[in-house]
Amino acid sequence: MANSPHNFSQLPWLKTFVDSSIYYARKKCVVGAVKRTRFRYVVAFTLLAVSITVLADDASTSENIHFNIPQQRADRALTRFAEQANLTLIVPYDVVQGKTANRLVGEYPKEEAIELLLTGTGLKPTFRSGPVLSIATDAQSVAEGDEVKDKTKAGLGTILAAVFSMSAQAQEAAEEAGETEIMVDEIIVTGTTIRGVYPDSQPLDIYTAEDIALSGATTVERFLETLPQNLNSGIPTSVVFGPGDGNLSEGRGVDLRGFGPGTTLTLLNGRRLSSPEGNSADVSLIPIGAIERVEVLTDGASAVYGSDAIGGVVNFILRDDFEGVDLAASYGFADGGYDRFQANLAGGMSWGVGAGFISLGHSDQSELDASERDFSSNAESPTFLVPREETNSLLATIEQTITDRVRLFGTLLYSERESEHRSIQSVPFRRRSSSGDQEQLFLTAGIEHKIAEDLFFQLDATYVDYSRFSKAFADFGVAILETENDDEGTSLDLMAKVDGRLLEWSGGEVRFSVGGGYSEQDFEAKNRRLPDADFRRVNQFGRHSYYVFAEGFAPIIGGHQNVSGIERLELSAAVRYTEYSDFEEAVTPRVGLLWSPVSDLNLRGTYSRGFRAPTLRDINPSANSLQIFRLTDLGFPDTFSDDGSTVLGLPTGVKSEGLTAEFSDAFTIGLDYRPDAIPGLEVSATYYLIEYEDRFEIPVNTVLALRNQDEFRFAFDDVPTLVEITSIFDALENPVLDRTGQLADPNNPRAISDLVEVILDARRTNAHRATSEGVDVSATYRQGLGVGEASFGANLTYTLESSQQGSPNLPEVSQLGFIGRPVSLRGRLFAGLSRGGFSGQLNMSYVDSYRDRTVLPEQPVDSWTTFDLNMRYTFGGNRSDLLGNTSLSLTVQNLFDTDPPAVGLADVATQGGLRILIGYDPVNADPLGRFVTLGLTKQF
Repeated sequence: MANSPHNFSQLPWLKTFVDSSIYYARKKCVVGAVKRTRFRYVVAFTLLAVSITVLADDASTSENIHFNIPQQRADRALTRFAEQANLTLIVPYDVVQGKTANRLVGEYPKEEAIELLLTGTGLKPTFRSGPVLSIATDAQSVAEGDEVKDKTKAGLGTILAAVFSMSAQAQEAAEEAGETEIMVDEIIVTGTTIRGVYPDSQPLDIYTAEDIALSGATTVERFLETLPQNLNSGIPTSVVFGPGDGNLSEGRGVDLRGFGPGTTLTLLNGRRLSSPEGNSADVSLIPIGAIERVEVLTDGASAVYGSDAIGGVVNFILRDDFEGVDLAASYGFADGGYDRFQANLAGGMSWGVGAGFISLGHSDQSELDASERDFSSNAESPTFLVPREETNSLLATIEQTITDRVRLFGTLLYSERESEHRSIQSVPFRRRSSSGDQEQLFLTAGIEHKIAEDLFFQLDATYVDYSRFSKAFADFGVAILETENDDEGTSLDLMAKVDGRLLEWSGGEVRFSVGGGYSEQDFEAKNRRLPDADFRRVNQFGRHSYYVFAEGFAPIIGGHQNVSGIERLELSAAVRYTEYSDFEEAVTPRVGLLWSPVSDLNLRGTYSRGFRAPTLRDINPSANSLQIFRLTDLGFPDTFSDDGSTVLGLPTGVKSEGLTAEFSDAFTIGLDYRPDAIPGLEVSATYYLIEYEDRFEIPVNTVLALRNQDEFRFAFDDVPTLVEITSIFDALENPVLDRTGQLADPNNPRAISDLVEVILDARRTNAHRATSEGVDVSATYRQGLGVGEASFGANLTYTLESSQQGSPNLPEVSQLGFIGRPVSLRGRLFAGLSRGGFSGQLNMSYVDSYRDRTVLPEQPVDSWTTFDLNMRYTFGGNRSDLLGNTSLSLTVQNLFDTDPPAVGLADVATQGGLRILIGYDPVNADPLGRFVTLGLTKQF
């Protein structure tokens, strides 16, 4: 039995790390006594867990180990092997992709067992210093890599020791305590909280760093644009036209299935990454060079993660086993003076009982004005199709084994952005500009304790601090409006869980996870209208919630049982209970079933209940406004009068009476086929149906209703009463904007009632219902040829239905094939070739045709096909050589410079029908044209 440290004087690195964290939090992100206190809770919470669990006894291992691993994909079999052999596994996903491991049942020494497991796969195992297992296709390359890493570790160790405060002292402290073994860090995939389990019943796509590079994407948001399940509704442009709230902070969000930003949960290393006020997480602040892989779950996951996982989950997994220094830089340019420069410096090291990784990123892009593109040349200049912005980021991960039973881990992401946007509307004239500074801190710290041989306890805390200061200027020709906004928010999530093996029966191991936690969010929005510095509005909101969850995984029948027609039959189930301080409770179950009639075919199905609480920004009334205008003055038809004199009132913002959470029901049925007769071929297909109720949204598309008044007559109130007008007026946070110039008294509801003849209520409510139905299909094939290894593939989404219903009393309206909404078919095909140090891939993207209903008469919008090319060459040799481990890359997006299809686009969400003629749909197309990027990467 090894001795465990009983106080922090034996762990000098931990004291330094905690002191540095507290100082950094106070200095950069925690402003005010309340926030400092909250952060101390995070630190104290973690230290308390250390003091309790670090006293655990050590476990001993036997020479012969009992293995029970069915025949399955190599990555999953190796994870199961590492779990049962108590090993740390280091394996690149691209090495094991498309390979199948053998069945392994019985007691063997680990060296003999791994050979039996991998026989015939071409994979070579290597046991390195400590209980670490590396997998490669050539054992010699692993040994050479170790030699190179050893040469660079000394110099890099000096750098990282200063950053992480743990170098030789940490190693010596562990050796003195007799604890030099690394605790096993088993993989937990997206969609489950149970380590070492892959619920094959769920539709999960995994993209490696190599996949991202070959896609031609040079930023995270660009890679997400290549996913056919994702609607690009979170990109900042001159226009907000799409589902949900649009882009309120110049960030880039994820929108699986097109329900709007905020309905897809974003995770960073499995922890929630979101803005405290409720906006979709800004994925553009994640440096692409720090990503090991991206896991995309296209299924509801509220049973596992809670709120927001309606359309699915995107989990960014960071590099954590890299040793050395990686320097990358790229420069991209397009016609019209647009360019983007990116640089990333990354370093990583391990020290026997721990590992650390750090990445510094910088990105600077110029604006792209509408006058630089023929399709948008009708827009007044300056109108930015792409904003000017500069982004900096710092990302760090660390883990430290205290004993062979206790491990600490942490992740930090700090990012900041400066941006500027400008636009001019011609009818009516309006010039507007905005600029802003945004900062975000994401910090996770936790502890993992191995209670028994196959039972683990985990305790972690995730803290997010967000702030944004912005200025906005609007010139109406007859009046000027200038405002400042200062938003701040914090969130804290504390989670504890126990997971491991429950029992073992004939089908295999039954595994489980149970846990719970506490979450809180605070948001403060300040607004000031200039030049009157005394006019200031402050809105403060906060909420907290408690949750408990349970999850189970049961292999009912395994391949070793030799049951005819059933190679595998597995059941997974989860349930979560959440209670909010300001909304009702939510119970969200999930169940999944996998049936493999033969070893190379999986048939699967899931049902899940999802929910999403209205965000703090949703319930913020500061956006409530009332615009009054004549329909004909803004170019809309007037079907309410013969002389075109109808005055319409357009209330916007939030209708806060009776707010409830949003709920969804999601169903998936699919298959995965990896034929043994055709090695390298993988085919997957998934049918999905999501019914989304009580959606917090604008009842109807405002522009469509104003331009098609007869079709949307149900949405108009042409006999508004004084009571209704008074109710709208009482909820206002902004002055009434009268564009007619006839309002006698803007502070008198009766005067408003005398002027307004028709109301179109554009305030968000819970009455909304949405449905999405479709099929995802993907196929990849990799085959060795005489000239190298060739790869081919396709990833398609065919949307059968995308519809909305403003309220139970209103008809259901199809949104499929409209501007800013999903199209019927979206897909991507690729063909690649790799040989030696060269790799290249040609990608084709397709967006189906649809209809433009924002103009009269409505017009067809053509389909859009573009090609991307990526080529890269990596020099061999040692890292110490000038060109050793150096990569040169050339990426060309939109190779043939194909213009986006022409549309007559109107601005919906922010201006209530005022036109900005940018000439394309920013949700389903890109204005850049041919964009060439040259890249250089050097590893030391």
